[in-house]
Amino acid sequence: MKTILTSISILFLINIIAAQQQYYPLVEENKTWYVVHSFFGSPSATGVYKCEGDTLVGDTTYKIVYVTYDEFPIQWTKAGFLYEDENQRVVFSKYKAYDSTYFKPQLLYDFGAEIGDSLTISPLNEFTDQVEIVIAAMDSVLVDGEYRPRTWFDCEISSWNFWIEGIGSNTGLLEPGFYCTIICPGQDLYCVKKDGITIYPDAYTGECYVVGIDDVFEKKNVFSVYPNPASDYIELHTEQLFTEELYVRVNDLMGQLISHKSLGGSFPCRISVLNLTPGLYIYTIGSPQQSIQKGMIRIQ
Repeated sequence: MKTILTSISILFLINIIAAQQQYYPLVEENKTWYVVHSFFGSPSATGVYKCEGDTLVGDTTYKIVYVTYDEFPIQWTKAGFLYEDENQRVVFSKYKAYDSTYFKPQLLYDFGAEIGDSLTISPLNEFTDQVEIVIAAMDSVLVDGEYRPRTWFDCEISSWNFWIEGIGSNTGLLEPGFYCTIICPGQDLYCVKKDGITIYPDAYTGECYVVGIDDVFEKKNVFSVYPNPASDYIELHTEQLFTEELYVRVNDLMGQLISHKSLGGSFPCRISVLNLTPGLYIYTIGSPQQSIQKGMIRIQ
């Protein structure tokens, strides 16, 4: 009897060790990531990310990453390229529509890192190209009914940062360490689906796509921006008087700055968009002291 019990115990331990050694890959085509952007706590938009298709660079096959901000996507925008190696490291290169030669894969995740390791990661971030982090702690979290490793890391201005094996970071697939560079606006991973079923947060049954309600996007009658969609130019109209210097900034959906133009004191003001590739863009009209209006425009 003792021999049988001992054998059962050994088999049980072997199963536990095997489960602990199982690795959940991050880069898979059957997943979608939902990232909520917010201003002062109010959601403004939801970015939906997916990996679809391959591109061969040298001897390495990268997955192509796409993003959309539509609840029922019709058009996806290419965001970059991901590759996950056998050492549980994930590298990422941005995609720049205006520079077809750009390809610069850099470390995005290291799921094999240990406590005390110092890493330089290169997330998709408008404010910096690199973030210095230190692995601070490790624990586990339920994902799709099973515990997976979670790695916490510190940076200069934030300690509430983590990534989860097979899921990504708490601030999105491509943006680990987002709060290492900025406090507001906000950005947080809301949920992850696999084969259309939500696997993170575990047992979550609500909606993954959050409709933006931030009043920053709802300001009316300050500026009229049209035509929208546009192909050659947009015009800015307003009936208000401004004594401060204004600007209009255009970013793509990944947050990359596309153009920045100072505005004169007279309106309407016409701005060329001939250099923009078709797609959705976020425009911001403001002054050095404040953001006055923010919205989206489609270039066709």
